[in-house]
Amino acid sequence: MQDKKNLLIVLLACTVVWLGMDLWLKPDPSKANQSSPSSMSTASGDYLSPPANADSSNGISAPPSGTMVSFENQKISGSVDLKGAIIRHCLLKDYKQTPEPNSPSVEILSQNGAGYGACLGWKKSAGQQVDLPNSETIWTANHSQLTPDQGVTLSWTNQNNLSFFIDLSMDDQYLISVSQRVENHSKDSVDPGTPLYALIRQGPITTSGYMMLHEGAIGMVDGKLQEKSYKDLLKGGQGPWMPYSGSVHEGKQGGKGWLGITDKYWLAAIIPSNHSEGRFVAEGARPNQSELYKVEVIEKSWLNGADATALPTIAPGQSRSYGHWHLFLGPKKVSVLEDYEKKLTIDHFDMAVDFGWFYFITKPMFIVLSSLQNMVGNFVLAILIMTIVIKVALFPLSARSFRSMSRMRLLQPQIQALKARFADDKMRLNQAMVDLYKREKINPVSGCLPMLVQIPILFSLYKVLFISIEMRHASFLGWITDLSAPDPTSLFSGFGLFPWMVPGWLHIGIWPILMGVTMVVQQMMNSSSITDTQQKIMLTYVMPVVFTYMMAKFPVGLVIYWTWSNFLTMAQQWFMMRYHQSV
Repeated sequence: MQDKKNLLIVLLACTVVWLGMDLWLKPDPSKANQSSPSSMSTASGDYLSPPANADSSNGISAPPSGTMVSFENQKISGSVDLKGAIIRHCLLKDYKQTPEPNSPSVEILSQNGAGYGACLGWKKSAGQQVDLPNSETIWTANHSQLTPDQGVTLSWTNQNNLSFFIDLSMDDQYLISVSQRVENHSKDSVDPGTPLYALIRQGPITTSGYMMLHEGAIGMVDGKLQEKSYKDLLKGGQGPWMPYSGSVHEGKQGGKGWLGITDKYWLAAIIPSNHSEGRFVAEGARPNQSELYKVEVIEKSWLNGADATALPTIAPGQSRSYGHWHLFLGPKKVSVLEDYEKKLTIDHFDMAVDFGWFYFITKPMFIVLSSLQNMVGNFVLAILIMTIVIKVALFPLSARSFRSMSRMRLLQPQIQALKARFADDKMRLNQAMVDLYKREKINPVSGCLPMLVQIPILFSLYKVLFISIEMRHASFLGWITDLSAPDPTSLFSGFGLFPWMVPGWLHIGIWPILMGVTMVVQQMMNSSSITDTQQKIMLTYVMPVVFTYMMAKFPVGLVIYWTWSNFLTMAQQWFMMRYHQSV
């Protein structure tokens, strides 16, 4: 009877694990990008690209047929629309949408998305009468191209002879810097107000859909990481990110930090000047059945209220310069983010990468993994070496757990005898087993405790591999051209021998099958003490099949890691079994 209960528990556990992992880690089909029919292509949807028919309401309007200022360096290229001074699109030159040689570059901002882009500008304060630039303003540029060696100045003068200037510059990577100033060419002193702000707006976003990964608005506000998913943005929210509506002076003011929009691999972020205080806004809306997402930072000195900084008027012939703001448009590569964090003293800019709850473990693991990759020149080899390092470091715990389980295995005949003797008296059975453990000086829980210590470490490594952009489009052993995508082969197409298309739910590649085989062998090594045939079949064969099917949908880089980890675990067990037999 007890064995049947144990079997039922195992069945329920498998079901919970299967369904839980499926819901937690599997992409949402409704959000999956269906643009690439090839099963060899990477799972797309990891870039911020609004569709061509995106809605242009609620703010920034579509690009006119007029002049655009282009920008380009070694890493990015794009254009600035002179109508509204809006960055309309930005391409990442080193990153392609698929592993195919002729694949187009990843777009952080899309030129096809009417109503979307990034810009800095001025907002009118309550009751302000000065004519300020807006999204309809046509600016004049002193150069047609922005490069690391050549800045561009945009200028516009209102009817009162108040001239506004936007000075654009860029580095040789992923940063566009913006400075603003106002010159008074009139005969009177003028108060232009203090409406400095930066905004990034995007349309319908295609995400990876994994629940273990944050995608949406992200920022560091007053030393605290703030995250709002796209779903939450559409619902609204409370806290430092008050949904913005109405005039600038409404709502709660925030603090210092940075703010952006992110998905699995890419980030578009606003970095205010010199950690200036302000209000950090993140919100979503559904105008005309189309999704819109916006992040915006409004500098505190531009806000009305008791804490606002009072700025003097600008005398005739005088000018006023404003802060040096930055826009980051690039990949969430830790080395790049850390470099900007140091240069610009940005508060925890590396946390744009979702290291998860175990940040204090995952970040050091990533540093070690990145160092290994630099040494061996291959990300897969770095994963294999890293797994060996972790296994060696955890070997004392594994050995202790194995010794405890071995001693428990030796006691199985006596435990079975006690179960037969006290089959009808549970209390006496429990007491007899406690006495047996005391007599043999065995703690039945001691074998599990070392495993509990290892779980956060192993999960952290799994998380590191899942979020690492280094896995994206990295190749390994012939048919693996993208470690961040599932194994492209399939058992039901003869691993590519037969030409027919296999449904997604039947897609089980070579590496998931290898992982399942290692699980079977590992369970066979562990199940020698199990006497119930049904339970042994369940643990040895059914669970590996469940995990094989589930992992077939995961990035193949994770499956390779899991397979290699199983192999090392079997080698450890074999060594410890031989060692204990010889002692």
